[in-house]
Amino acid sequence: MNSTPENPLSGYDFASYSEPNNESDALMKTVTDSMLSNIEDDESSEMSLREQIHRTLVRIVDPGKLKQLSHQEVEKEIRTLVEKLVDDAQPRLSTSERSRLINDLLDDILGYGPLEKLLRDDSISDILVNGAKQVYIERNGVLIESDIRFRDDNQLLHVIQRIVGK
Repeated sequence: MNSTPENPLSGYDFASYSEPNNESDALMKTVTDSMLSNIEDDESSEMSLREQIHRTLVRIVDPGKLKQLSHQEVEKEIRTLVEKLVDDAQPRLSTSERSRLINDLLDDILGYGPLEKLLRDDSISDILVNGAKQVYIERNGVLIESDIRFRDDNQLLHVIQRIVGK
């Protein structure tokens, strides 16, 4: 008997979508082609791109199997998949735009969304969220409004559920 947990992303060919060699690869090619056909070529499409990539990941990744992997393995596999999806959907992004988009997606998928940037800042002593569009931070005893915003109330609710569930 093999006691090694099955990798939830095994079977995906991250190097190429050109010739699917199994059912998982065929699904990835279909999803990627669909994403590519729906992405517009302007800056306003970035949110749409994020949402499409996020929906794609939700569709193809089995959370039950992810629980069998270490946090590092999950992060590595998800990062690889996100990078490939971003590169396929928006190959003309600058290096900094690509990095920001990938990190934002990983924060959404693996962390606490837009709050991750604030949590990484050691100068922030408190974070107060009054709604999706109203986030305050305390720095050096002074409370100021942050420029951090949630996409919508659903994203905020998802982050709250994630925080409460930990």
